Amino acid sequence: MKATAEGDGQTPTEEMHKVRPCPFCGEEARLDVQYAFDGATGKRVTPVMHVVGCLSCKIFMWELEEDKLLERWNTRVTSQ
Repeated sequence: MKATAEGDGQTPTEEMHKVRPCPFCGEEARLDVQYAFDGATGKRVTPVMHVVGCLSCKIFMWELEEDKLLERWNTRVTSQ
């Protein structure tokens, strides 16, 4: 039997990969990846930074590793 997070049928790992709403306004948050580009080919080479934030509040966090970023964002205290 798998352990679930918040009784929604998902494992704790699956829950942490979801982006929770903004802790300030409750609006949907967005996850994005910034890439480095090869100047000669114009192709993206490797992820450089992961960014999550709220476009309404203009609040953003960034981290090199997506897992660390989502853990930080998803464990913030909400204002509600």
